[in-house]
Amino acid sequence: MFLLLLTAALAEPISVIHPDGGGTHLHRPEVVAPARPAEAPTATSSWTVRQAGYTSAPLRLAIVGDGYPAGSETEFEADLQRALDALDATPPFDPLSATLQIDAWFVPSAEQGISDPFRGIDRTTPFSCNYGCGNPDEAYHRLICCDERTIRDFKAAHGEPDGLLVLVQNKTDDPGNLDDYGGSGSSTYATAYTGSLGPLVAVHELGHSLMDLWDEYTYRLTDEAAYCGGGDDCEGVLAARQGGARNCAWSEEEPPTYPNGEPVPSEHTDPTSLPWSDWVQADPAVSGFSTCAYDNWWRPTQSGCLMKEFDLTDLGADRYCPVCAEHITRELSFGVEDLVTEDAGGVLEAATSLAPALGVPESWLAVSWSLDGEPIAQGPTFDADPCILGAGELAMTASLLPRFYAVPSQAPTAELTWTLDDSTCPVTCGCRQSSGAWGLPALLGLLAFRRRRSSTHTG
Repeated sequence: MFLLLLTAALAEPISVIHPDGGGTHLHRPEVVAPARPAEAPTATSSWTVRQAGYTSAPLRLAIVGDGYPAGSETEFEADLQRALDALDATPPFDPLSATLQIDAWFVPSAEQGISDPFRGIDRTTPFSCNYGCGNPDEAYHRLICCDERTIRDFKAAHGEPDGLLVLVQNKTDDPGNLDDYGGSGSSTYATAYTGSLGPLVAVHELGHSLMDLWDEYTYRLTDEAAYCGGGDDCEGVLAARQGGARNCAWSEEEPPTYPNGEPVPSEHTDPTSLPWSDWVQADPAVSGFSTCAYDNWWRPTQSGCLMKEFDLTDLGADRYCPVCAEHITRELSFGVEDLVTEDAGGVLEAATSLAPALGVPESWLAVSWSLDGEPIAQGPTFDADPCILGAGELAMTASLLPRFYAVPSQAPTAELTWTLDDSTCPVTCGCRQSSGAWGLPALLGLLAFRRRRSSTHTG
């Protein structure tokens, strides 16, 4: 198995999404390594951008720059903040990005900007980032690669962060001018230019390096062609299919192709056989569509996912598909355990206002209340009066962002319970009197609720 995984890693794609659809990719053996810096990158300053909260096992994101000369630290900080603003505004990073540990290093460059051989620009920079990844074909101009060994050494020297984003100092402020547009994403690191669409590029490429998501646009080749050139002994293909991806899936059913070999846009005949079958049942927009990176793989949604395309008509509308969003939610919420920090409980004999202390922001939770399993209210607080509700078990259930789960009950959940005792409530005319101020609508609603409860035990 180790050999299979190693073979797959060596053939891993490095890709950049295009603003007008599709993208460019190279597989690792096709990347020409640039000249390695004579010295290891040296940071003149470092700082914690965001201290992770609410989790005992935060994901760690490191951010560095390449092509920022000494004295441009303020500009680097501004570019970094623009990228993070875009990330924070994209669900489910909105609201869960507070669980990320984010650290930054300013590594000054001897020269401004990075190398661009297509324009005859040669720069000496700490990470040797460059347009084209050493490939002379103009088709790869938007692909930005850095020296892989330097990147790996830097990560090793700084605690092996889960993700690394390299911002390259090439800025074009005019949104219509995409001359400097570029970036890349792989499991090792992500890059993004710092022009008008740079923050969006950063969010997409971090989907690769931080969340292990795949591109949902097509590379215009099959996995066999990518991992073994169409040969018969393709261990990497087997490894990729066994490991799969959170948002791409191989299936025995392959998309039909045109006579030229390109896949025909099609929908899987049995999408419930794909890994995201729960979403197929929960959301009519989720199915299986060709293609997902490779022509013989399937993606969850037809359109509208950040791993497939940008919506340049409304940049604020860019979102991950439900399958991607659930995976990101699970990754960001891993280690979030204390949803409710109060160990409440006990017996309630009189009217009591309940407001258990929450361990995470209220906006992260869906809070519901039930009496003997029957739903009665929603929200973080509840006025409990046993003289009105009657005897029974009152429960508060707090679920962490269940809207991002195909099966909401799979969301992390905390529950508190109380026993309601109405034995001391006054009795008048054969019925309990409330000590609380309940209006007629509430009483009528309660009578209807208790009638439903009684009907379940008769007949």
